[in-house]
Amino acid sequence: MRNEPYLLFLGAGRWQCHGIKCARELGIKTIAVDANPKAIGFDHSDKVINIDFYKNENRALSVLKKNNFNLRGVISYCNEKGMRLASKIRGIYGLSGIDEKITENMVNKYNQRKIWTKHNLPCPNWRLIKNLTLDIEKI
Repeated sequence: MRNEPYLLFLGAGRWQCHGIKCARELGIKTIAVDANPKAIGFDHSDKVINIDFYKNENRALSVLKKNNFNLRGVISYCNEKGMRLASKIRGIYGLSGIDEKITENMVNKYNQRKIWTKHNLPCPNWRLIKNLTLDIEKI
Protein backbone atom coordinates (compact mmCIF):
# COMPACT_ATOMS: atom_id res chain seq x y z
CA MET A 1 0.00 0.00 0.00
CA ARG A 2 3.03 2.30 0.37
CA ASN A 3 2.98 3.19 -3.32
CA GLU A 4 -0.57 4.53 -3.26
CA PRO A 5 -0.40 8.33 -3.12
CA TYR A 6 -2.70 10.09 -0.67
CA LEU A 7 -3.94 13.60 -0.07
CA LEU A 8 -4.24 14.26 3.66
CA PHE A 9 -7.10 16.36 5.01
CA LEU A 10 -6.68 17.76 8.51
CA GLY A 11 -10.28 18.15 9.51
CA ALA A 12 -13.20 16.13 8.18
CA GLY A 13 -16.17 18.16 9.33
CA ARG A 14 -18.82 19.82 7.23
CA TRP A 15 -16.45 22.58 6.06
CA GLN A 16 -13.90 20.06 4.76
CA CYS A 17 -16.33 17.47 3.40
CA HIS A 18 -16.77 19.10 -0.01
CA GLY A 19 -13.00 19.13 -0.61
CA ILE A 20 -12.72 15.47 0.34
CA LYS A 21 -15.57 14.58 -2.04
CA CYS A 22 -14.02 16.59 -4.88
CA ALA A 23 -10.64 14.89 -4.43
CA ARG A 24 -12.29 11.48 -4.53
CA GLU A 25 -14.26 12.43 -7.65
CA LEU A 26 -10.93 13.25 -9.29
CA GLY A 27 -9.63 9.80 -8.37
CA ILE A 28 -7.36 11.05 -5.59
CA LYS A 29 -7.03 8.76 -2.57
CA THR A 30 -7.72 10.61 0.67
CA ILE A 31 -6.91 10.34 4.33
CA ALA A 32 -9.09 12.35 6.72
CA VAL A 33 -8.09 13.22 10.29
CA ASP A 34 -10.62 14.49 12.81
CA ALA A 35 -11.38 14.22 16.53
CA ASN A 36 -15.06 13.54 15.91
CA PRO A 37 -15.61 9.83 15.20
CA LYS A 38 -18.80 10.82 13.33
CA ALA A 39 -17.18 13.51 11.16
CA ILE A 40 -19.12 13.63 7.89
CA GLY A 41 -15.92 13.69 5.80
CA PHE A 42 -15.01 10.23 7.10
CA ASP A 43 -17.88 8.82 5.01
CA HIS A 44 -16.13 10.01 1.86
CA SER A 45 -12.48 9.29 2.63
CA ASP A 46 -10.38 6.22 1.80
CA LYS A 47 -8.60 6.23 5.15
CA VAL A 48 -9.79 7.60 8.48
CA ILE A 49 -7.68 8.69 11.42
CA ASN A 50 -9.79 9.53 14.46
CA ILE A 51 -7.38 11.71 16.45
CA ASP A 52 -7.75 15.10 18.07
CA PHE A 53 -4.77 16.83 16.46
CA TYR A 54 -5.72 20.03 18.33
CA LYS A 55 -4.78 18.39 21.61
CA ASN A 56 -2.23 15.85 20.41
CA GLU A 57 -0.32 16.92 17.34
CA ASN A 58 2.52 14.49 18.11
CA ARG A 59 0.14 11.52 18.16
CA ALA A 60 -1.18 12.48 14.72
CA LEU A 61 2.39 12.73 13.40
CA SER A 62 3.23 9.38 14.97
CA VAL A 63 0.26 7.63 13.35
CA LEU A 64 1.21 9.03 9.94
CA LYS A 65 4.78 7.85 10.36
CA LYS A 66 3.74 4.42 11.66
CA ASN A 67 1.46 3.82 8.68
CA ASN A 68 4.15 4.98 6.25
CA PHE A 69 1.60 6.70 4.01
CA ASN A 70 2.82 8.01 0.67
CA LEU A 71 1.63 11.57 1.21
CA ARG A 72 1.57 13.76 -1.88
CA GLY A 73 -0.18 16.69 -0.28
CA VAL A 74 -1.82 17.96 2.88
CA ILE A 75 -4.74 20.35 3.16
CA SER A 76 -6.36 22.17 6.02
CA TYR A 77 -8.80 25.01 5.70
CA CYS A 78 -11.25 26.71 8.04
CA ASN A 79 -8.98 25.37 10.77
CA GLU A 80 -5.98 27.38 12.04
CA LYS A 81 -4.53 24.58 14.18
CA GLY A 82 -4.79 22.27 11.18
CA MET A 83 -3.08 24.83 8.96
CA ARG A 84 -0.14 24.95 11.37
CA LEU A 85 0.11 21.15 11.48
CA ALA A 86 -0.25 20.94 7.68
CA SER A 87 2.74 23.24 7.21
CA LYS A 88 4.76 21.14 9.66
CA ILE A 89 3.82 17.94 7.77
CA ARG A 90 4.83 19.56 4.48
CA GLY A 91 8.26 20.22 5.95
CA ILE A 92 8.64 16.68 7.33
CA TYR A 93 7.54 15.00 4.08
CA GLY A 94 9.14 17.49 1.68
CA LEU A 95 5.78 18.46 0.18
CA SER A 96 4.97 21.60 -1.77
CA GLY A 97 2.87 24.29 -0.20
CA ILE A 98 2.90 27.01 2.38
CA ASP A 99 5.72 26.65 4.90
CA GLU A 100 5.55 27.09 8.68
CA LYS A 101 6.72 30.74 8.70
CA ILE A 102 4.18 31.89 6.12
CA THR A 103 1.44 29.85 7.80
CA GLU A 104 2.17 31.46 11.15
CA ASN A 105 1.99 34.91 9.56
CA MET A 106 -1.37 33.98 8.03
CA VAL A 107 -3.00 32.69 11.21
CA ASN A 108 -1.42 35.06 13.74
CA LYS A 109 -3.52 38.18 13.30
CA TYR A 110 -0.88 40.45 14.84
CA ASN A 111 1.81 39.24 12.42
CA GLN A 112 -0.64 39.34 9.53
CA ARG A 113 -1.79 42.91 10.11
CA LYS A 114 1.75 44.14 10.84
CA ILE A 115 2.87 42.80 7.44
CA TRP A 116 -0.16 44.24 5.66
CA THR A 117 0.41 47.65 7.23
CA LYS A 118 4.13 47.58 6.36
CA HIS A 119 3.25 46.94 2.70
CA ASN A 120 0.39 49.48 2.62
CA LEU A 121 -2.22 46.77 2.04
CA PRO A 122 -5.80 47.48 3.06
CA CYS A 123 -6.58 46.22 6.54
CA PRO A 124 -8.78 47.27 9.43
CA ASN A 125 -7.45 49.57 12.11
CA TRP A 126 -5.76 47.37 14.68
CA ARG A 127 -3.86 47.43 17.91
CA LEU A 128 -2.06 44.74 19.88
CA ILE A 129 -3.43 44.50 23.40
CA LYS A 130 -1.11 42.78 25.84
CA ASN A 131 -3.17 43.32 28.98
CA LEU A 132 -6.96 43.23 29.23
CA THR A 133 -7.14 45.30 32.43
CA LEU A 134 -9.50 48.16 31.64
CA ASP A 135 -9.48 51.56 33.23
CA ILE A 136 -13.23 52.21 33.49
CA GLU A 137 -12.76 55.92 34.15
CA LYS A 138 -11.08 56.36 30.74
CA ILE A 139 -13.95 54.75 28.86
